[in-house]
Amino acid sequence: MVKGNVIFYVTRQYMKRNRRRTLTTFIGIVFTVLLMTCVFIGKDTALGFMQELASQKEGKWHVSIYGVTPEEARQIQELPYVKETAMSADQGYTDFPLSKNKERPYLNIKKYQTQCFDWMNIELTEGSLPESPEEIVLSESIRKDNGEIAIGDTLDGEFFQRAITGIGDKDIETFFPFYQLSVKTGETVSVPQNFPYYGENNSFREEKQYTGEKQTYRVTGFIQAPAYESQEAAAYTGITLFDEKEGLSGTFNLSVKFDLDQLPQLYWLDLKNIAGEKEIETNNYVLAFSADSSDDTFNTMVRLMTVFFVLLIMGASVVLIYNVFNLSFQERSRYLGMLSSVGATAGQKRSSIYYEAAVLLLYALPVGILGGMAVVKAGIIFLKPYLTQFLYMGEYVEDIPARLSVSFQGVLAVILVSGVSVMVSSFLPARKIGKTGPISCIRGSRDIKNKNWKFNERRLKYLGTEGMLAYNTVKRQKKKTGSVRRAAAVFIVVLLVTAFGADVIRVVIDKKVNGNVDIQTVIRENEGILTLISADDEDT
Repeated sequence: MVKGNVIFYVTRQYMKRNRRRTLTTFIGIVFTVLLMTCVFIGKDTALGFMQELASQKEGKWHVSIYGVTPEEARQIQELPYVKETAMSADQGYTDFPLSKNKERPYLNIKKYQTQCFDWMNIELTEGSLPESPEEIVLSESIRKDNGEIAIGDTLDGEFFQRAITGIGDKDIETFFPFYQLSVKTGETVSVPQNFPYYGENNSFREEKQYTGEKQTYRVTGFIQAPAYESQEAAAYTGITLFDEKEGLSGTFNLSVKFDLDQLPQLYWLDLKNIAGEKEIETNNYVLAFSADSSDDTFNTMVRLMTVFFVLLIMGASVVLIYNVFNLSFQERSRYLGMLSSVGATAGQKRSSIYYEAAVLLLYALPVGILGGMAVVKAGIIFLKPYLTQFLYMGEYVEDIPARLSVSFQGVLAVILVSGVSVMVSSFLPARKIGKTGPISCIRGSRDIKNKNWKFNERRLKYLGTEGMLAYNTVKRQKKKTGSVRRAAAVFIVVLLVTAFGADVIRVVIDKKVNGNVDIQTVIRENEGILTLISADDEDT
């Protein structure tokens, strides 16, 4: 009986003597590993880039819960998948007499815990962030509107909440279509933070509902206007430091960051059970690109795309590598037939195929993974302008680097799935070799069938000698030439699917960017107000 190490030694010598065929198989396996790297590492890189891009627009938080109590905050912080939390609160509005813009006479002051300044993308343009509840930073838009205030100045705030009351004739209802807000005569309604300042009006008046709180601040710096500050709003933004003593009593807003590796699919049920009817806001843009958003359709799409491409590449790789092994069946069977004639078993012959596949896979893994990373890197650089436009984030294109997102889990997935694909690919050739007897192996006659072939003078006339020989070779060696056809067909299918997928993505992005009209609403005076007059009115 032949020893196993002899089988492996002969296999290695065969691989060295048939360098072209070995190189062809090696390239096929590298191609498999490269595509798998593009799926797993590419997905993580693309989603990581989109997460970072979305966080620049919407903030780095994942969920915000409004009006929570200290006990509710403690329960949320104790959830195993909650990584970090930060507290904030709305101080309210105060008059801002230094404003030079008559349509923006207020300051809207918020209180942030230290982490919130980073999570909300607060960018300092001059000075320093507040280090105590008596210090404040102001929106740069104040200075753009020629507001007369500088670092070191003090501000006195007497806080109120804004509302409007319907006035005028009976049964008149005023509707604000851009804010989904309506007010009837005699009714008082709170207004959202982006609500404009209308001044005096015949159908409604603005109410200041004072809270009784007062505070004096010292200006320590200026910040870029936050993303939530509307240019049409009646108030500029001011941010002071959240006093953590307030977190021991009363209510406040709680921003949450999750450990996405531990986040369960139905995490929002836990939050809902704790917060009850309180408002819970999800940062869908950031969570969507980790398949954890509140949009189940998007989550499912991300997962199905990954599974689809993994199965497609696995199937294509199995066919491709199998046919490469099948091409060399006759040459391989001869040396294994000689070994079987001196005692090599069917299992040892099969192990020769598996050994060759494993050796080639071992060398192909680093080459394919590095090559795949290079392809992913080039792809993310090429797609970067499209991705930024997809979220209307072109202004941040230079701020976000196109870097690879390589995780241990991603590399392990590439290795495991590539290994399974290669071993499955070599199973059928190994099984076929194991069943072939020593005489058939040496003669190479397993697939040869006795058949009389007619001589075709017409084919010789039109194709010539070379053409006729080529035609007969293709026709009479169907298994061998069939392997070439199948390998070529699989390669073309992968290229076509990849090209089609890339084109579909391009079309979707183009439609998203160029197909939609981004309407910017600038409201002045009574624009955006519909006044409905009762049918009983004599003037109707």
